Amino acid sequence: MKKITTLIISLMVLLSLTLPILTVQAKDFDSLGWKLVAQELSHKDTLKILGKPERKSKETMSEVDGTMHQIWYYNGVELDMAKNDRNKLEINYISISKPSNYKTLRNIGIGSTKQEVMKAYKNEFNPEDSDNANITAGTIYGGIMFELKKNHVSKIFIGAAAE
Repeated sequence: MKKITTLIISLMVLLSLTLPILTVQAKDFDSLGWKLVAQELSHKDTLKILGKPERKSKETMSEVDGTMHQIWYYNGVELDMAKNDRNKLEINYISISKPSNYKTLRNIGIGSTKQEVMKAYKNEFNPEDSDNANITAGTIYGGIMFELKKNHVSKIFIGAAAE
C-alpha cells in the first residue's frame, strides 16, 4: 500500500509539473496539449520522481514519427517514453486508467462523470474531436482526451493522439 501511495504522490508531482497550463482558460488548443508534456522530463528525472516502473515494453520504432518508443507501466499509468533528437528518452504521452486514482488539477479522474468533465473543461472543449464516447480538451494533436463508458471517465490520455 505504501508503494502505491508513493507512486500516486509521485505521479501527482510529475503531472503537476506538466499540467499547470490547464488552470488557464486557454483557446490555443494546439499549444495547450503540447505544454502538458513539454517539460521534456528525461527518463532520469522521471525515475527520480516516480521510481522504477513495474515493467517496460521493448523499445520499438514508431511508424508515425520514426523514433524509438518504450512504454513504462505504473499502477494504472502508462508513460510513452520516446527518444528525442538528442537520443534521450523523455515523456511523449501519459495514459491513465483503473486502478489509478490520479486526478487532473481540475479534479477529474477515472470515474468522473461526463457532466463533471464538461464543466471543468468547458473553455477547452473541442466538439470537432469529441463524440459521445470521448471528450477532447484541446485537439487530438495535443490535449487531454477523456474516454467515457456509461457516461463516466474510463481513461485519460494526455498528449498527441494523432500526428
